[in-house]
Amino acid sequence: MGVVDSPAQSIGVLGAYFVKTQLSEWVPVDIGRQLASQHRHIWVRLSDTSRGDNWQATCRDCLCHCQVIVPGSESEYRCIDQDGHHFHGTFSPTPSNGSCTGLTHCCKCGLRVTGVLRVPVLQPELVRSLERARVSPHSHHPTQGMRDLFSTVSTLFKITKNACNGDIRPIKTDSEKPRMLLKFDVPCIRLLEEGLGFELRLGNEYHPPAGVNGRLERARDELGLIAARIQRKLPESERLPGFLLEYENERLGRWLGAHAYERRQQQMGL
Repeated sequence: MGVVDSPAQSIGVLGAYFVKTQLSEWVPVDIGRQLASQHRHIWVRLSDTSRGDNWQATCRDCLCHCQVIVPGSESEYRCIDQDGHHFHGTFSPTPSNGSCTGLTHCCKCGLRVTGVLRVPVLQPELVRSLERARVSPHSHHPTQGMRDLFSTVSTLFKITKNACNGDIRPIKTDSEKPRMLLKFDVPCIRLLEEGLGFELRLGNEYHPPAGVNGRLERARDELGLIAARIQRKLPESERLPGFLLEYENERLGRWLGAHAYERRQQQMGL
């Protein structure tokens, strides 16, 4: 993974490699155990979400959230060397308080870059369990399975979004529409309780967590990305504009100047 930065160690990575490979292969160990081998992040964001001051994106498949923090103004990010940045640093795969940290610097221009990788609120196993429950009964009609899955996930997204906006009304498990959209089977209940923090009261009401919190907001964003991932498998006529993805790897490369050096750009295939 990362390169140990010490006086005795001169090995580093080009800026393009840092963007295209190093960040893409940075996976927290506990999340890596739940994923297929050789997992590589595909960094995305929902098209209708705003961008912050620093580059940030979420993996389309495992939902790890990555933020790259660079001090100074964007005009200072390009390297003084004609071949671009040469980064040396370490990227820990061991989470502390839910996030991993990476630190790297360019040996040519001194640019310092901090990476923060947050493990997802919605664990991959919870998401896969719901996918199996919705898709497996429609093995001979996979599109219908995807419709059912999208219906559940997009409904959970809307409920969570409303809760983040202060809507504290409970979800009634015996109401016709929620039962039709969510089904309230074991995978859905696990997502509601373990993933989103909703609490069952009176035997038939799921109440959102008290107060808006960062964890619920992140869960909302992850549900939006899951819905976007699912709807890519639906007919184009059924896709909703609120669940469109933008791919962010290229933008990070431009942001750090990794694409500004023609020779290196051609060599790295960027």
